[in-house]
Amino acid sequence: MFYAGEPSKLTLNGYMPIGVTSFEIMQGEIVANITTSSGVTRISFTSNVPLSGNISISDGVKRVEVVAQQNEVLISEF
Repeated sequence: MFYAGEPSKLTLNGYMPIGVTSFEIMQGEIVANITTSSGVTRISFTSNVPLSGNISISDGVKRVEVVAQQNEVLISEF
């Protein structure tokens, strides 16, 4: 997406599971903390491009838009 440049855009439908206690979109990674019967698990995804945005942690189906901007990729829920 980022490498294709503005105004590239992608819309995704995904499911946020029960137990997600935090979901952070940071400069170079996305980090989620999930509580399970075994304890808290941290899942991290790294990115080769700068990221920004916000996704709520409420469980259920999410419609997410990923948009290439001039200097970053914006990830937002709508």
